[in-house]
Amino acid sequence: MSEASAATEPNYRWIILAILFWAQVFLSMGAYAWGPLGPYFVTEFGISHAQVGMLTSVFYLAGMIVATPSGIMVDRMGARKWLIICLLLMAIPFIAMNFCNFYGLLLGLAAIAGLSYGMLNQVSTKGIMYWFSSKFRATALGLKQAAVPVGGAINGVVLVALATAFHWHRAALLVGILCLIMTLASYILYRERPPEAAEERPPKPIPTSAQKSAQKSPPKQKGGLRAVLRRPELILTMIVMPLLQGGQAGLGSHWVLYLVEDAGYTQALAGICFTVAFIVGAIARPGWGVFSDRILHGDRIKTIIIIAAVALLGSLGATSLLYFGAPIWLAFVAAVFMGAGFLGFQGVIMALTAEIAGTELAGSVSGILTTVSFIGTVTIPIVYGLVSDHWGYMWCWALSALFAAIAVIAYAVFFIPRSAHSEA
Repeated sequence: MSEASAATEPNYRWIILAILFWAQVFLSMGAYAWGPLGPYFVTEFGISHAQVGMLTSVFYLAGMIVATPSGIMVDRMGARKWLIICLLLMAIPFIAMNFCNFYGLLLGLAAIAGLSYGMLNQVSTKGIMYWFSSKFRATALGLKQAAVPVGGAINGVVLVALATAFHWHRAALLVGILCLIMTLASYILYRERPPEAAEERPPKPIPTSAQKSAQKSPPKQKGGLRAVLRRPELILTMIVMPLLQGGQAGLGSHWVLYLVEDAGYTQALAGICFTVAFIVGAIARPGWGVFSDRILHGDRIKTIIIIAAVALLGSLGATSLLYFGAPIWLAFVAAVFMGAGFLGFQGVIMALTAEIAGTELAGSVSGILTTVSFIGTVTIPIVYGLVSDHWGYMWCWALSALFAAIAVIAYAVFFIPRSAHSEA
C-alpha cells in the first residue's frame, strides 16, 4: 500500500493509533524502568534514594531540553522521521546498559534515553491531530496516553522478574530490543497524512467554560503562537502540569522503594502493587477521555478538576494508611486512586492543549507544554528521595496531596466562576 493510498483508507487511522500506542508502551517501559529496578540499583551500586531519584530526573532533564525545539521540527518536518528517531534513541542506550557496571555510566545512558522521551508527545499529538476529528480526539489521545501506564505496568512484573531471576542488565536489554522492533514496524507502517487530507483550519472549539472565547477568535495558523500562549487556560495548565507530572514521576520512581523499605513488603509484592497502579492509569486515560467527550460534552476543565480530586484522595490514603505492617490491600487502594489521578490526567490535558493550539501549532504548543511539565518530572524524584532519606516517605505522599489540591483549587477558582458568569 502506497503512502497516498494508505492515508486515504478510512480505517488506516486505527493503524496509526496502534503504532503510536505500542511505540508509547515500549518507550514508557524505558521511562519507568528506574523505579522498579531501584532496589537492584541500591544493592549493586550502594546508592541512596536521592541517587535513585536522580536517574529519573536526569532522564527527564534531557527530555525537557529537546521538547520545545523538537515540537517545532515536528510541525515543519512531520511525525514519521521523528518517531523513528525517538525509538532509536531509547533502544541504543538501553541495549548499552547491558554492559553498564558503574553508576556514572548509568546516569549518562539515562540522559541519552531521555532525549527520546522528550520528543514523543509532540510526535504522537501531531499524528493524532491529523488523523482524528475533534469529536474523537480526546478519546484517541487518551487511548494513546494509556500506553504510558501500560509500559509501567509491564515493568512492575516483567522487569522485576527478569532482574530477580537473572540481572537488571537483562531487564534493560529487553527494553532496548522491544524499541528496536518497534522502530522497524514504524518505518514500514507509519504514514504521514497528505496535506490535502488534513484539516486546513483548527477544529471548531467545543463551547465549554474554558473554550468559549476560542469560538470568537480561534488561533491563526500562521503567526498565532504568541496569541495562543496568552490564553488563560493554557497559562494555568502550564502552572498545574508540572505539579501533576511531578506527582506521577514521584509515584513511578519511589513507590516500590517505599513499599519494600518502609511498608515492609517483598519486592515481588511491591512490584505487583506498582503494576496495579499503572494498569488503573492505563484504563483511566481513555476512560477520562470518553468521560470528557461524552458525559461532560468536551468540557476538559471540569474533567481535570475531577481527576486531580481523585489523585488527592489517593495521596492522602498513601500518607495516612500505610504504616509499617499495614494490610496490603490498603496499599492497593492508595495505588488505585493515585493511578487513576496522577497517571490518568495526561490525555485530557493534551486534548485541551491541542484544541487550543489547532492542528498547525499542535506540535509546537505541546512541545512547550512538555518542556514546562518536565520541570516537575525532573525535580520531584530528587526531592522525594531527599525527603525520604531524612524524614520518611510519608511526607513525600503529603507533597503529592498538596500538588493535587493546588490543581483542584486553581482550576475551580479560575474557571468555574467564569462558566457560571458566561451561562448567566
